[in-house]
Amino acid sequence: MWAISVLDCVGLIRSCSTLAQALETDAAVGSIQERLPTHTRTYLSNLLLQMYGRCGSLDRARRVFDRIHPRDGFSLNLMITACAQNGDLDQGLAVFWEAPERDLVAWNSILSACVMAGELGTAQELFDQMPQRDAISWSVMLLAHAQYGHLEEAKRLFDFAPCRDMVSWTTMLSAYSKSSNFEQAKMLFDAMPLWDLVSWNAVLSASAHNEHLEDSYSIFDVMPERDLFSWHTMIAIFSQQGCVDKAKRLFDSMPARDLVSLTTMLTAYAENGDLVSAKTIFDSMPQRNLVSWNAMVAAYTHKGLLEDAGGLLRQMPAVDFFTLTALLVGYAAKGKLEESKCVFDSMPDFDLASWNAMLLTYVRNGCYTDAESLFNKMPEKNSISWSTMLFAHAQSGRMDRAKNLFDREISNKDPASWNALLAGYANNGHLSLAKSCFGHMPQRDLVSWNSLLAVYARNGLDNLDLFRAMLIEGIPPDESSFTSVLSGHSGDLQLSWSHFTSMVSNFRLAPSKQQYGCILAVLARCGYFQQAEELIRSMPFLADSRDWLSVLGACRQDHSASANFRAAGQAWRIDPHDSAPYVLLATTREV
Repeated sequence: MWAISVLDCVGLIRSCSTLAQALETDAAVGSIQERLPTHTRTYLSNLLLQMYGRCGSLDRARRVFDRIHPRDGFSLNLMITACAQNGDLDQGLAVFWEAPERDLVAWNSILSACVMAGELGTAQELFDQMPQRDAISWSVMLLAHAQYGHLEEAKRLFDFAPCRDMVSWTTMLSAYSKSSNFEQAKMLFDAMPLWDLVSWNAVLSASAHNEHLEDSYSIFDVMPERDLFSWHTMIAIFSQQGCVDKAKRLFDSMPARDLVSLTTMLTAYAENGDLVSAKTIFDSMPQRNLVSWNAMVAAYTHKGLLEDAGGLLRQMPAVDFFTLTALLVGYAAKGKLEESKCVFDSMPDFDLASWNAMLLTYVRNGCYTDAESLFNKMPEKNSISWSTMLFAHAQSGRMDRAKNLFDREISNKDPASWNALLAGYANNGHLSLAKSCFGHMPQRDLVSWNSLLAVYARNGLDNLDLFRAMLIEGIPPDESSFTSVLSGHSGDLQLSWSHFTSMVSNFRLAPSKQQYGCILAVLARCGYFQQAEELIRSMPFLADSRDWLSVLGACRQDHSASANFRAAGQAWRIDPHDSAPYVLLATTREV
């Protein structure tokens, strides 16, 4: 064995990163350790103990600990730390309580070990037993409660701490930030004796979580210094508010950029639907991480460009859970069953989003038995899961199962579950049950009102009073609302035309093809052929055969042979295989 100095031993021990290196180093150090003074042997043994803990060998760390004689204050603390690093809190506690003496550092070490292991109750018991505490003790417990979202307990510790350092202030500030409590965060920030960059970033993040755009910009504007985190946070805030142009201006003004900067801007474009700009950023990146690849895959899937997303997926150097989830959600949105199953079956693990995406795919494809089987296997469910399964039962006509699910299994009945049950009754022709369900709803949204408006229209009932009640409750109508209203008054031209024009004048809604079709049907039923033909030629949509068939139906009242043939000819041109124009033309000539 070659001669080795103490300084060489220290360098070797600190450079070890694998167990194989650690074993070789231990042998080298052991060759000279017996010839060294006691305090030097203890010092090197402590370093070896730390080395084995770092390299994942708790057994060997314990062997080193057991042969240290005498031990100093560091020995116990390093052994506790090794136990914490390797997930063996029980051994750490045993070592702690077996020690003949425990100083404040040892108490803080075991306290930190309990927090690392998620044993907050044990940590609190130890904290209460501590003979003395310092700023580190208070900060460890404050940080633990803050991380677990125990804001009241964290605030109590903060208020009772005999001394507060910058760590304490910043920990409490970050806790408020993560809990989206901007007002408390701002109050605490204003009360701080001094601010550093971490505290500025914490209050900026708090404003971001609460979507306080003006506050965020004001804070960012007065920051005495900014790091990349500050810039990235502000770009993300603008992106979340849909202000992509402002995000881009901020991005362009950054004094320096890194991979995260480019990925943040890429994500901003992707989340706001600007695929071209997202692709430009992506193509210009000198290097890409998994987040940037995933952002681009998600951008393609959100646009429904699943082939492009799949092509990008094949180029990725690695694929993770988020990549597969984005692709699965994309396939689910398109109702692509086989592709969804292929992705789902290849996933190493599932979260709630992936379970729900696969469940939705089954339901959209009418595979209700498969949907129910998957639903029963789900380890957890949220309102989306329950509402989807409720909708599946309703779509398959099994309203008894839907009602049983709603009454007995959904404990937290949110608007989505109420709407699913209401839609089930409406779609299955249960008018009285739909009205009863609507009347019992604790809160109604636009979906609820539209469901009942539609069922009234389908059953030929007057839904105008219902529509007025919706407006009185402050629910603004959408295109679906007007489709139901127009369908429900197909025999009253004046009333239908009044609602049709109010879409633009009162509600700033551009009539869709569906609403134009409703008005054409009204004109046809009322015998206004010329007006129907003028509307069909002037509307901002290409007419289809159904539109011209509505016009042809009006000819029964108009008795215009030339008009008959014009309408029939247009319908034949669009769909030459449809026999309906022949039948209608024959009947109009008979009239």
